[in-house]
Amino acid sequence: MSIAIVQHTPAWVWSVFAPLLAFGLSQTRPRRMGLLRVTILPLMMIALSLSGVFRAFGHAPLALAGRAAGVGVALTFARGLVEARGARWLPATGTLHVPGSWLPLALIVGLAAVEYVAGASLGVQPSLATDPGFAGLCSLGYGSFGGLFLARGWGLRRRAKRSPAPRVA
Repeated sequence: MSIAIVQHTPAWVWSVFAPLLAFGLSQTRPRRMGLLRVTILPLMMIALSLSGVFRAFGHAPLALAGRAAGVGVALTFARGLVEARGARWLPATGTLHVPGSWLPLALIVGLAAVEYVAGASLGVQPSLATDPGFAGLCSLGYGSFGGLFLARGWGLRRRAKRSPAPRVA
C-alpha cells in the first residue's frame, strides 16, 4: 500500500477506527455480558458489512452473492474457530462470563481492513466499482468477517440456552 494513500485518508476514518480498536482491545479482558450485549455486537457487525457492500457496490448481484457466501461459509464451517472457549453461563446473575480473547480485535481489524482496502482502491480507481471480480472478492471479505462475528455471538447464546435453569429451593 502506498504511503500517499494512508496520508490522504480522511481524518474521520481514523476517528471511526480508533474507538473500534479500543473496543477490540477491551475484549482481551475477562468480562460478564448479558444476552442483549452478546447479541448486539454481531448484529452491528453484520449490518456494518452489509452497509460496506452497499456503499462500495450498490445492489450489484455478484457483490450481494459474495457477501452472502462469506456469511454462509463463516456460519457453516468456521463456528468452531471463533467459539468463545471457557465462556460459561452464570444463572444467578443471568450473564455469561466470557474470558478475554484477542479474536474479537482480530475480527474488527479484519473487517476494517476490508473496508479500508475497498475504499482506497475505489478512490484510486473508481471503475473497480463495476468490476465483478473485485466486487465479489471484497464482498466475500465483508461477509466472512460479519459471519464470524455472528457465529461467535450465536455460540455464546447457545451456551446460555444449554445451561440448566437454577434450582429453586
